[in-house]
Amino acid sequence: MTARKRILLINPLPSLSLYSWPDVGDITGHPAYIMNIAPPTLAAMTPPDVEVTIVDEAVEPVSFDDAWDLVGVTGYLTQMRRMCEIADEFRRRGRLVAIGAKEGRAARPSLKLGVCGEHGGDPESIHFFHQVGLDYVSCSPFRVPVARLEAGRAAVESAGSDSR
Repeated sequence: MTARKRILLINPLPSLSLYSWPDVGDITGHPAYIMNIAPPTLAAMTPPDVEVTIVDEAVEPVSFDDAWDLVGVTGYLTQMRRMCEIADEFRRRGRLVAIGAKEGRAARPSLKLGVCGEHGGDPESIHFFHQVGLDYVSCSPFRVPVARLEAGRAAVESAGSDSR
Protein backbone atom coordinates (compact mmCIF):
# COMPACT_ATOMS: atom_id res chain seq x y z
CA MET A 1 0.00 0.00 0.00
CA THR A 2 1.28 3.48 -0.89
CA ALA A 3 1.71 5.95 1.96
CA ARG A 4 -0.67 8.89 2.01
CA LYS A 5 0.73 12.12 0.65
CA ARG A 6 1.08 14.81 3.32
CA ILE A 7 0.59 18.51 2.56
CA LEU A 8 1.17 21.38 4.97
CA LEU A 9 -0.56 24.69 4.21
CA ILE A 10 0.70 27.71 6.16
CA ASN A 11 -0.75 31.14 6.81
CA PRO A 12 2.18 33.19 8.22
CA LEU A 13 1.90 35.37 11.30
CA PRO A 14 0.06 38.52 10.30
CA SER A 15 1.65 41.88 10.93
CA LEU A 16 -0.09 45.08 11.87
CA SER A 17 -1.72 46.10 8.60
CA LEU A 18 -4.87 46.85 6.73
CA TYR A 19 -5.95 43.27 7.53
CA SER A 20 -5.61 43.54 11.31
CA TRP A 21 -7.56 45.34 13.96
CA PRO A 22 -5.27 46.07 16.93
CA ASP A 23 -8.04 47.83 18.87
CA VAL A 24 -10.05 44.59 18.99
CA GLY A 25 -7.27 43.01 21.08
CA ASP A 26 -7.57 45.83 23.59
CA ILE A 27 -11.26 45.06 23.99
CA THR A 28 -11.34 41.25 23.79
CA GLY A 29 -7.83 40.32 24.89
CA HIS A 30 -7.32 38.48 21.57
CA PRO A 31 -5.79 39.82 18.35
CA ALA A 32 -8.01 40.01 15.29
CA TYR A 33 -7.27 39.97 11.58
CA ILE A 34 -8.78 38.87 8.29
CA MET A 35 -7.47 35.36 7.64
CA ASN A 36 -6.42 34.37 4.16
CA ILE A 37 -9.01 31.86 2.92
CA ALA A 38 -6.62 30.17 0.48
CA PRO A 39 -5.44 27.38 2.86
CA PRO A 40 -8.93 26.12 3.82
CA THR A 41 -10.09 26.49 0.20
CA LEU A 42 -7.15 24.42 -1.08
CA ALA A 43 -7.68 21.85 1.67
CA ALA A 44 -11.34 21.50 0.68
CA MET A 45 -10.35 20.90 -2.96
CA THR A 46 -7.66 18.32 -2.15
CA PRO A 47 -8.49 14.66 -2.89
CA PRO A 48 -9.62 12.73 0.21
CA ASP A 49 -6.64 10.35 0.06
CA VAL A 50 -4.23 13.26 0.76
CA GLU A 51 -3.60 14.35 4.34
CA VAL A 52 -3.78 18.15 4.66
CA THR A 53 -2.75 20.12 7.72
CA ILE A 54 -3.30 23.88 8.03
CA VAL A 55 -1.18 25.97 10.36
CA ASP A 56 -2.07 29.57 11.10
CA GLU A 57 0.85 31.19 12.91
CA ALA A 58 -1.55 33.53 14.72
CA VAL A 59 -2.83 30.40 16.47
CA GLU A 60 0.17 28.07 16.66
CA PRO A 61 3.83 28.04 15.61
CA VAL A 62 5.05 26.25 12.48
CA SER A 63 6.99 23.06 13.17
CA PHE A 64 9.76 22.62 10.63
CA ASP A 65 10.60 19.10 11.80
CA ASP A 66 7.75 16.99 10.36
CA ALA A 67 8.09 15.22 7.01
CA TRP A 68 5.82 16.80 4.39
CA ASP A 69 5.54 15.91 0.72
CA LEU A 70 4.57 19.48 -0.10
CA VAL A 71 4.52 22.74 1.86
CA GLY A 72 2.28 25.56 0.61
CA VAL A 73 2.80 29.07 1.94
CA THR A 74 0.36 31.87 1.26
CA GLY A 75 -0.51 35.22 2.73
CA TYR A 76 -0.96 38.90 2.20
CA LEU A 77 1.77 41.22 1.01
CA THR A 78 2.31 42.36 4.58
CA GLN A 79 3.31 38.77 5.39
CA MET A 80 5.80 38.45 2.51
CA ARG A 81 8.97 38.55 4.62
CA ARG A 82 7.66 35.85 6.93
CA MET A 83 6.43 33.80 3.95
CA CYS A 84 9.95 33.86 2.49
CA GLU A 85 11.53 32.94 5.85
CA ILE A 86 9.22 29.94 6.16
CA ALA A 87 9.79 28.82 2.56
CA ASP A 88 13.57 29.20 2.89
CA GLU A 89 13.66 27.14 6.10
CA PHE A 90 11.61 24.30 4.62
CA ARG A 91 13.76 24.32 1.46
CA ARG A 92 16.90 24.26 3.61
CA ARG A 93 15.49 21.08 5.17
CA GLY A 94 14.88 19.52 1.74
CA ARG A 95 11.11 20.00 1.51
CA LEU A 96 9.24 20.87 -1.68
CA VAL A 97 7.71 24.33 -1.24
CA ALA A 98 4.98 25.79 -3.46
CA ILE A 99 4.46 29.50 -3.87
CA GLY A 100 1.73 30.59 -6.26
CA ALA A 101 3.36 32.71 -8.97
CA LYS A 102 6.17 30.36 -9.94
CA GLU A 103 4.08 27.19 -9.96
CA GLY A 104 1.11 28.93 -11.56
CA ARG A 105 3.20 30.15 -14.48
CA ALA A 106 4.85 26.75 -14.84
CA ALA A 107 1.39 25.26 -15.38
CA ARG A 108 0.10 28.15 -17.50
CA PRO A 109 2.79 30.45 -18.96
CA SER A 110 0.23 33.04 -20.09
CA LEU A 111 -1.05 33.50 -16.51
CA LYS A 112 -1.29 37.20 -15.64
CA LEU A 113 -0.59 38.06 -12.01
CA GLY A 114 -0.95 41.34 -10.20
CA VAL A 115 -1.83 43.02 -6.98
CA CYS A 116 -4.72 45.27 -6.10
CA GLY A 117 -4.83 47.58 -3.12
CA GLU A 118 -2.95 50.43 -1.57
CA HIS A 119 0.37 48.54 -1.64
CA GLY A 120 0.00 48.73 -5.43
CA GLY A 121 1.03 52.37 -5.16
CA ASP A 122 3.81 51.94 -2.60
CA PRO A 123 7.26 52.56 -4.19
CA GLU A 124 9.08 49.83 -2.24
CA SER A 125 6.33 47.32 -2.96
CA ILE A 126 6.34 48.10 -6.69
CA HIS A 127 10.05 47.24 -6.92
CA PHE A 128 9.35 43.97 -5.10
CA PHE A 129 6.42 43.17 -7.43
CA HIS A 130 8.64 43.76 -10.43
CA GLN A 131 11.37 41.55 -8.96
CA VAL A 132 8.99 38.61 -8.40
CA GLY A 133 7.51 39.00 -11.88
CA LEU A 134 4.01 40.36 -11.33
CA ASP A 135 2.43 41.80 -14.46
CA TYR A 136 0.48 44.72 -13.03
CA VAL A 137 -0.46 46.70 -9.95
CA SER A 138 -3.76 48.39 -9.23
CA CYS A 139 -4.18 51.22 -6.77
CA SER A 140 -6.31 54.24 -5.97
CA PRO A 141 -6.17 57.10 -8.50
CA PHE A 142 -4.11 59.45 -6.35
CA ARG A 143 -1.32 56.83 -6.19
CA VAL A 144 -1.18 56.19 -9.95
CA PRO A 145 1.53 58.82 -10.76
CA VAL A 146 3.90 57.41 -8.14
CA ALA A 147 3.10 53.82 -9.18
CA ARG A 148 3.91 54.58 -12.84
CA LEU A 149 7.14 56.35 -11.93
CA GLU A 150 8.31 53.52 -9.68
CA ALA A 151 7.31 50.84 -12.21
CA GLY A 152 9.49 52.64 -14.77
CA ARG A 153 12.37 52.87 -12.30
CA ALA A 154 12.06 49.18 -11.47
CA ALA A 155 12.15 48.29 -15.17
CA VAL A 156 15.20 50.48 -15.81
CA GLU A 157 17.04 49.14 -12.74
CA SER A 158 16.47 45.55 -13.82
CA ALA A 159 17.27 46.13 -17.52
CA GLY A 160 19.74 43.52 -18.64
CA SER A 161 19.27 41.42 -15.52
CA ASP A 162 17.74 37.96 -15.27
CA SER A 163 15.51 38.90 -12.35
CA ARG A 164 12.42 38.97 -14.48
